[in-house]
Amino acid sequence: MDQQLETLLFGEGWPEKWLDLIERMAIGLKETGSFLSLIGHCVGSDRKSGVSIGGHGSDEAVGVATLMRSCASLVVMIKSAAVADECYACATLLRQLLEIEYLIYCFANRHKHAAEWLRASDDERRKFWQPRHLREAADGYFNNEHYGWHCRIGGHPTPDANMVLNGGLELQQLLFCDGLMHSRRVWASFEEWSKSDADFGQIWQISFKKGHELSGKLDEWFESDPARLWEGW
Repeated sequence: MDQQLETLLFGEGWPEKWLDLIERMAIGLKETGSFLSLIGHCVGSDRKSGVSIGGHGSDEAVGVATLMRSCASLVVMIKSAAVADECYACATLLRQLLEIEYLIYCFANRHKHAAEWLRASDDERRKFWQPRHLREAADGYFNNEHYGWHCRIGGHPTPDANMVLNGGLELQQLLFCDGLMHSRRVWASFEEWSKSDADFGQIWQISFKKGHELSGKLDEWFESDPARLWEGW
C-alpha cells in the first residue's frame, strides 16, 4: 500500500467528503426509489394483463425501486455502524449491499429481470436467485473470492468474525470506503437499468433526474480519491 493511501485510510479523523458523499447516496437512493415505486405502480401494462401479483403497472420498476429503497437503508446504517466502531455490524450490512449489487447489475444488463424476482416465491428465490446463480448469470463479472470474504466476516456467524470484532479506526475507514465503492457500482447499475427499457426508458429516467448531480459527485470522488486505487476493492 502506498504512503498516500495509507495516510488517507489510517490517518486521524474522517475525510469529510466520504461522510458527505454517503449521505448524498442515501438521500438519492431513497428519493429516487420512492418516486420510481410510485411511477411503477401507476404506469405499465402488468396490472391490466393480470401478471402482477401486487397490482402494479410495472413489476420491473417496482422490483428495482424495492432494491433502491433497501439500499438506501443499508447505506445509512453502514455509515452509522462504521463511525460508531461497530465493525462487525458494518460488515454484515456490507454483505447485504453486495447482494443488491449482484441483483441490480443482472437487471441492468438483462441477465435477469426484476419483474421475475418480484414475483418469485420463497422456493423460487432459493432455487434461482441465490448469489451463486447471479454470479453465473453475470458470466464472470463478480469475484467469488470477494463475496466469500464478505461472508466470512459478515455473513453467517463464523470464527472469522474476530477479524472485525476488535474494530479500530483503520478497520472502520477501510469498511466505510468499501461501502462507498460498492454503492458507486450499485448506483451506476441503477442508472444503466433506467436506460435499458425501450418502451419506458424516458419515464424511468425521469425518476433518476435528481440523481444526475450524485452521479457527478461519485465520478469526481472515484477519479480523485487515492483510496479507491487499493487493489482490495
